[in-house]
Amino acid sequence: MGGGVRLFAESNEPVVLRLVDAQAFDSGVVVLTYAPTRDKLVGWGQEPGAPGEEG
Repeated sequence: MGGGVRLFAESNEPVVLRLVDAQAFDSGVVVLTYAPTRDKLVGWGQEPGAPGEEG
């Protein structure tokens, strides 16, 4: 666990991602493509808010 090449730099802040594409194949495989946003998490399990937005 924890070995290998990191895709993202280490950070104490969670990264908010948005789904930008989804492809489903007949085999049942689904490819989901995400991109980072400038949004900040308002709290765990909550929707992201705009930067600087009070939660």
